[in-house]
Parts: sequence; structure tokens; C-alpha cells
Amino acid sequence: RAAIARKLERHNGIACGPENVAVCTGSSGAFYAAGTTFLDPGDEVILFEPYYGYHYNTVVGLGLTPVLVPMKPPAWTLDPSDLARAVTPRTRAVVLCTPGNPSGKVWSPAELDALGAFCIEHDLTVLTDEIYEHIVYDGVRHTPMATRPGMRARTVTISGCSKTFAVTGWRVGYVIAPSDAARRIAVAHDLLYVCPPTPLQHACAAGLRMPKEYFDSLSGSYQKKRDILCNALRDVGLTPYV
Repeated sequence: RAAIARKLERHNGIACGPENVAVCTGSSGAFYAAGTTFLDPGDEVILFEPYYGYHYNTVVGLGLTPVLVPMKPPAWTLDPSDLARAVTPRTRAVVLCTPGNPSGKVWSPAELDALGAFCIEHDLTVLTDEIYEHIVYDGVRHTPMATRPGMRARTVTISGCSKTFAVTGWRVGYVIAPSDAARRIAVAHDLLYVCPPTPLQHACAAGLRMPKEYFDSLSGSYQKKRDILCNALRDVGLTPYV
């Protein structure tokens, strides 16, 4: 937890300590534990479409009602009127994935601020999945929702080691939240999953101490593969959303 907190402060600009961290069985386990902590069956949760299947199915599995708000390609923009229509007295949370799976959308600071103002206005919690934080292209930078004005106290940041270190099967994820919320999430997670394997937690703690150059190199490696794939799609007459 201390290694995660140091990494969040160093790379993400989120000042926190071990008391703000709950280590979970992957980011999916983190999302489920956070959902059981903050939400009750019958609550409505806003998701942006296209959405990640685990997010939608976890919401349904918890007895919550997913409310879908479409984003429009090719830039996956959001129409504020669609978001305004989605909120009801039963709305309790928004699920945000940035960088996005499956769209690849990276929310800009201005877009995050607009969503943050909406959440403050309607007193909503944001569950934000940021596990792809280091896989961004073309000079784009990932901005954590918890760093935006007024959002630290109402944001639960979910991430993990799976994508950053290519160890998806290890199932080591984590949640960053205000200390009282992190403690409650840890209790819920313990009852659901107990914990990720301890030896692999030690390995991930070592990985999180890697120099900045390692994290910076990830995007370059993945961008080469993205460009190969997108060029191949164009060669056969298809139009990829890059």
C-alpha cells in the first residue's frame, strides 16, 4: 500500500498515504468491492457507451440499474443534454473509464471538469477505472479524475498492475479513496476475495518502484503495434477509429 501511495503521488499527482489504499484482487475485484460499499440494490449508475463489459455486468450483478449515455465517434464526444437526461433521483454514481476500454478515449481536463461539476451538482460518486493510464498515444496525457477541482472526496480511483506490467493473471489491483472509504472497501473486499496472493503483491511493489523511463516506454511500445494494426485495417479498405 505504501508503494502504491508513493507511485500515485509521483506519477499521478494524487497525494495519499497507505490509509487511502485498498489492495484488491485485480481491478475487477476492486470495482466489485467498491460497488458493494457505496451502492444499494435499486440505485441507478450512469455508464458511458461503449462501455467495458465487466463494468456493466458488475452493476447488473449488484442489483443496480445501469443507465447508458452514448458517446459519439470518432472522438467519442459526450452531449451534455444526454447526460442531463440520464440523471434521476435514484442516480447515485457514475462509472468512468479513462483511458477507455473499448473506445480508447482519453478524457481531457476540460471534459473531466464538466463531468465533475455535474457530479457535484447531483451529489454523485465517481468510480473511475484508470488501469490503462500508461497506455496513451501521440503525446496525449492521462489526467486522473481525483486531481480535478472538488473531486478528490467523491472519486474512487481504481487501477492495478495487470496492464502496466503485463501480469493480468496475477490479479493485483487497488483502490484509492478517502481513508474512511478505503477502509470500508477493504473490509468488503476481504469478505468477497480475502486478498491477492502475497508473493505477487511483493513483486508488484517492486515494479511500482521502477524508474519513470519504464512507464514512459510503455506507450511507445504499444503505439507501434497500434499503428501496424490500423494501417493493416486501412489496407483492406476499413476505416479504424484511431
